[in-house]
Amino acid sequence: EVLSFSRLCSRVFAETGGAAVKLLDEGGRLLLMDRAVGAVADKLHVYGKADQKADFLEELVAISKEFKSACISPDTLEFAAASSGGPLREKLRDLSLITAAYDGYFNDEASNPDDRLSRLVRVMGDCSIFDSGHIYFDGFTDFTAQEMQVLEELLRMNANLTVCLTCDSVAFGGADDGGEIFEASRKTALHLLRTASENGVRCELVGRNTDGSGKAPELIYLEKNLFQYDNARYEGACRAVELHRAPTPGTECEYAASKVLELVRSGCRWRDIAVAVCDFDAYGPLVENIFEKYGIPVYVNRKSGINQKPPAALIEYVFDIIINGWDHASAFRYLKTGMTGIEPSDCDILENYVLQWKLRGRIWTREEDWILPPSGYERDFGGDNEEKLRTINALRRSVVGPVAALQKKLRRAGSFGGKLKALYEFLVDIGLPKRISEKAVAFVKAGDIQRGDEYRQLWEIIVRALDQFHDILGDQQGSNADFQRLWKLLISQYSIASIPVSLDRVGLGDLSRQRRRNLKHLIVIGATDDALPKTGAAGGLLSAGERMALQQLGVKLSGTAEERLYREMNSVYLSLSLPTDKLILSYPRTGIGGGDRRPSFVVKRL
Repeated sequence: EVLSFSRLCSRVFAETGGAAVKLLDEGGRLLLMDRAVGAVADKLHVYGKADQKADFLEELVAISKEFKSACISPDTLEFAAASSGGPLREKLRDLSLITAAYDGYFNDEASNPDDRLSRLVRVMGDCSIFDSGHIYFDGFTDFTAQEMQVLEELLRMNANLTVCLTCDSVAFGGADDGGEIFEASRKTALHLLRTASENGVRCELVGRNTDGSGKAPELIYLEKNLFQYDNARYEGACRAVELHRAPTPGTECEYAASKVLELVRSGCRWRDIAVAVCDFDAYGPLVENIFEKYGIPVYVNRKSGINQKPPAALIEYVFDIIINGWDHASAFRYLKTGMTGIEPSDCDILENYVLQWKLRGRIWTREEDWILPPSGYERDFGGDNEEKLRTINALRRSVVGPVAALQKKLRRAGSFGGKLKALYEFLVDIGLPKRISEKAVAFVKAGDIQRGDEYRQLWEIIVRALDQFHDILGDQQGSNADFQRLWKLLISQYSIASIPVSLDRVGLGDLSRQRRRNLKHLIVIGATDDALPKTGAAGGLLSAGERMALQQLGVKLSGTAEERLYREMNSVYLSLSLPTDKLILSYPRTGIGGGDRRPSFVVKRL
């Protein structure tokens, strides 16, 4: 069996009990956090006046996850607050109150996924899968406190266990300096050795050094020496490593596309090539457009949010109409999703008429026909105008009918549960499930298989979001504006990922997501000093300084500047050591938004 920690939990709970417990997803947890903050708002000092927008609630959910993974309870935060001073004291007290309220809303019917590993540790002794056989942990640099508890429990159970870590020989020897790229793995190895010793478990250290057979000599040398910081130099012709400086990001992407085509024309397969982008948020749309222009088939390794995809956005826009009335912006944002059954050409006819006569508000919903001439007053009102008016009025009624029915049902609904039922019926009435399916088929026929695969998942995700909303807040009362705000919070948490739809495609994605084995050629673009490595400031509600202060109080959290640097350097090492035949790095002289860019230290080392 090949398992992740999450699937290991499911495997164990299926035998010991608890597998049927319903877990809240990201959207459900955000709604629950919104509820938790509202429940303790009057007791908060730092976050009491914070606007409960998605970004703020996401950070609260993220810090709650981090506390769980580090085995830090609300009581621990309260104790740390009493031992600290200044702004940190008030912040920790607020976080203690919020996380305690958040935890209190979970129950047997809606469990917190972040508690699964803690539950796993408690029942591992009752599960037969650990009684025999061998357990391997591979693909990890280090472990969270929760994950480490699982390994420690396996050691106490004297299970047959092998933990595979990428380290150097110095790290295995237990010396203080194992090199920055192996620092996290070195600390993990030493911690496991100490734990095994404390539990009287015999350990064996086994080193595996590959000779790099099948890999270009330059790349073998590069892997061993890139982070050594000495004066060693590769002697001989270096054909497996190329560096390129481009005038702009656009020309850099064009260069990458030309290298891909050059490699394929020389006999390489698309699937043997990966293009890694150091800042995919900035480069992504540009490089995708250029590769499409040159007919290069790509698989984009990313997750995309669904809140702005037309089927999900339609729900927000129909509530804009219900709350704000039939103004031009609300009405035509809704119609231009392409999910209402109105053809684009018909939408244009209706919009031109509405703009011409500045129609808004209740005039949309009147039973009487619109009678103003489509051609304006400067021409005679004739047969052509009458035909156009009939078309326009028919279009108006087909648009207004379902929305007006939804508005009536929402008015009668006594709770969010009633509103959710009305919304679901509206989506079915306008044929949204069928239109999403038709859109998916159209994308596949047009050759955009990845987007077609994404669309195939959309209706299921929307229904799941409605279910989560109902489970958490179905019995609560609120206005349509409250409902829309909570829906926007909820749907912002869902994203779509797709598996490669064809085996023979170029892999395209962020450098940190490159993990493909047996890769022959890697092209890295955007290798500037601000993007490679990515360090940046500590994210989240606690700064790097506050994390250091907590560490001094015995409350250990990850995310210090030093740890972030170690992780990033390890990620760079793992990515650049992937290719067997060729590594190409490029960087632009100017950035996406203008301004000079300097090459990364990696370019200088190369």
